[in-house]
Amino acid sequence: MRFLLLICAIFFVTPVLAATSPKCPGEEGYFFTNDRHSKNPSEGGFISHDADVTDDIWVGKNAAICGFSSVTKSARILGRSVVCGNAKVHGSRARITGYARVCGNAEVDGTHQDVTMQGYFETNSGVYNKGTYSAEKPAPKVKTKSTREVVSEFVKALGNFEESYYSFTDGDIRKMGYEEEYSVKIDDANNPVKWW
Repeated sequence: MRFLLLICAIFFVTPVLAATSPKCPGEEGYFFTNDRHSKNPSEGGFISHDADVTDDIWVGKNAAICGFSSVTKSARILGRSVVCGNAKVHGSRARITGYARVCGNAEVDGTHQDVTMQGYFETNSGVYNKGTYSAEKPAPKVKTKSTREVVSEFVKALGNFEESYYSFTDGDIRKMGYEEEYSVKIDDANNPVKWW
């Protein structure tokens, strides 16, 4: 009897942990079960608790449906794709695959014709009801220094110049001499020698 009471206490005291996914940051949800009413159900991707989905859709194991989006009427979300925001994907001929992202207020309607989002295609608005939309992998972002960072480095370098002076040409910084030599050269420039 004590064992039964202990099991009941653990069951009722243990908090229920909701699933999360890095594809839907800050959202709780669950992992979808594809073909749940068949003899061969399979584990699907992450679904946010706020999303609206029907049992007849297919969600790939690495895909996610986030936010307040709606995926219905046998649509297929495959690959590592994400549907998020208030986006709507519906119809048995709608496919979101690859790394595609359908977010914002975009709508993908595969009710009458094939419509596919693939590759790295991203959209946040518009209605798509036929065709294939694809995008190449974006080029890696190169970190460039801001003007503030460049000026800061230059000022730090000035602090290390001591009594030397430098010439700045074609992106090179060349040490030209010391302060005394610089003064002489300035005097020569201000009082040019006249040749008669």
